[in-house]
Amino acid sequence: MSFFTGLSTTQIQSLTTTQIAGILTSDIVTLTNDQIVALKTSQIAALNAADVRALTIDQIVALRTAQVAALNTADVRALTTEQIIVLTTAQTTTLKTAQIAALNTSDIQTLTNDQVVALKTSQIAIFSTADIRALTTDQIMALTTQQLAVLNTAAECVNDFETRKLEN
Repeated sequence: MSFFTGLSTTQIQSLTTTQIAGILTSDIVTLTNDQIVALKTSQIAALNAADVRALTIDQIVALRTAQVAALNTADVRALTTEQIIVLTTAQTTTLKTAQIAALNTSDIQTLTNDQVVALKTSQIAIFSTADIRALTTDQIMALTTQQLAVLNTAAECVNDFETRKLEN
């Protein structure tokens, strides 16, 4: 049993970012959802990629949107497919463009239709060529008109760039 399991949410919130960074990855999974929710955004930012990868599905779902936004790009890159799939639409919407860019193509492809529709146009605009090509038919069909317009613009820019590259 982890030392941290017995801490109240108030005690969890009083831990410094250095103390949070010192929590063993094996102890992360022992934290209750209430303890996870109680973490300040600065404490969430102090978790390393292995800690984030160790979060249980229930812990991921319990994260507040501000906590998801506080994850650094290495943490987002460390998320498993199972963790990405369970992100709520509210959590998905709060991902910063740098966090979206940190997702690999297979992660983009595993997004649910609801998650794809929840993405802001600014998030879709940073999709790489590989991301665009990897979208499933269902994901494309789920896109809003505004999202499709951004996606088309991004694809045209990519195609224009590739054409100019070939001409030179």
